[in-house]
Amino acid sequence: MDIEKKSDPIYALDSYSKVIYVKTYSKVLLPGLRISAIVLPKEILKTFGKYKKWNDLSTSVLSQGALEIYIKSGMFDIHTKKLREVYSKRMICLSKCVKTCYNSNIIWHVPTSGFFASFEVVNNTHIDYMINGLKLKNILLTDPNIFYLNTNTPKKLVRLSVSRTNTIEIEKGINKICTMIK
Repeated sequence: MDIEKKSDPIYALDSYSKVIYVKTYSKVLLPGLRISAIVLPKEILKTFGKYKKWNDLSTSVLSQGALEIYIKSGMFDIHTKKLREVYSKRMICLSKCVKTCYNSNIIWHVPTSGFFASFEVVNNTHIDYMINGLKLKNILLTDPNIFYLNTNTPKKLVRLSVSRTNTIEIEKGINKICTMIK
């Protein structure tokens, strides 16, 4: 949901054919829609094709056809434009909140749009304790280390999402985060 349409994906920077590019429609349309597009390095294309062949036995032709009509009619572009505006407003709100709720123990990483932002905790706050404590206050955070193979990452990074919230909840949530990390 990048507001800059000309932003290239990481795949565009891959000169060694090591990146797999996956485009999903579930975050933009609906979570149950299990349709995506994929661009693979040549060396794994045949192997992937064999596995994909078996998975295609259960692929919904109806869902694929409906998505095709949705894209060709222009409705997909209209929908994504609206979503970009919604998430851009939420990230602008988040950016303003983190500036007004200054905490020297937090380094914020807030993009201009999208679903996710993150922050680093630079003091001795235990990440698991903080995540669990904020969960009790209805603030759900993710430890991004679960997305990496190497668990010895030096930064105490935390990821948050603005996808299921509004500006009032963002303000309250940031205040609670800043209060908890002292």
